[in-house]
Amino acid sequence: MAPIHHFTSLTSLLVLFILFHPGLARTRNLAALVEEHPLVLKYHNGLLLKGNVTINLLWYGEFSPNQRSIILDFLNSLSSSETLMEPSVSSWWKTTGRYMGGPVTVVVGNQVFDGEYSVGKSLTTDQLAILSSKAGPIKNTVNVVLTSHEVVIDGFCMTKCGTHSSVITESGNLAYAWVGNSVRQCPEQCAWPFHKPMQIPPSPPEPFKPTIYTPPFPRLVPRSLERTMHSPPIPQSVRWPFDRPIYSPKIAPLIPPNNDVGIDGMIMNLATVLAGTVTNPFNNGYFEGPANAPLEAVSACPAIFGKGSYPGYPGQVLVDKSRGASYNAHGINGRKFLLPAMWDPQASACTTLT
Repeated sequence: MAPIHHFTSLTSLLVLFILFHPGLARTRNLAALVEEHPLVLKYHNGLLLKGNVTINLLWYGEFSPNQRSIILDFLNSLSSSETLMEPSVSSWWKTTGRYMGGPVTVVVGNQVFDGEYSVGKSLTTDQLAILSSKAGPIKNTVNVVLTSHEVVIDGFCMTKCGTHSSVITESGNLAYAWVGNSVRQCPEQCAWPFHKPMQIPPSPPEPFKPTIYTPPFPRLVPRSLERTMHSPPIPQSVRWPFDRPIYSPKIAPLIPPNNDVGIDGMIMNLATVLAGTVTNPFNNGYFEGPANAPLEAVSACPAIFGKGSYPGYPGQVLVDKSRGASYNAHGINGRKFLLPAMWDPQASACTTLT
């Protein structure tokens, strides 16, 4: 089994590196003076996963029955035949059908349970690929490895909250994905906006230089980094106006719709990697930027959950009156979920459900 490629897709991790100074309004006014260019994900003429796609699952580690049911209800809501209350998970997923090749109908296939941590609690990306091959057959499938809160993955919380990639097997190319439960390791990074984001301390002040004038503008983000919100932090070597202290707006964390910060965070990340997998399964589908670090269907629209979003604010979402939980999509069995924006090729823009 030889790896073809490996690339990362995060949802909430880079929110930490784009939370602006409280003078955000002034920053946005300045940004309005800069010419906006439409976001376009280029199609690189590769194979996409279309038609009927089976999602095979490998549960690695301990998941409670309730946790598994939340994730299964989300997956079964993607192409549900039920008439769901709008906005719905299925309406969100239908955006993938606007990419080349038409609709994608997903069903849950095999489920493999590995509660004994057969290869340990600290895994490499190569081990994830090997584990994924145990989930089931590969024809028009996505094999998904889901790891529990005790499992440490190479790069988890540092550079990624989830991944998707592919490997060559004796039966052909296998598209696979991985998402981990971050609740014990980095909920502030991989389960935002259900957890308060980590505060990044400002850089030490430089020695006073009376001959140098520093304009009193708020911190800006380079145009080249503005959409790359799932990338490493902006290096401190980048000078003014891009190295101003980073602050988090004082916005309270949202209440998760399924009352589980870790699992609700996994849903957001699972949505991200699944959309990326079907629209760019073998690294030659739809993406923008370098092939080894692409912006894809959802990762190109990071930290956006509703209209009016800005860095540190997820946007306008729905609120459950009984619990105060936030969501933007209805699923089967009365479930509610918070799903990220997805790039719509017909609109050439990131679109949200609310």
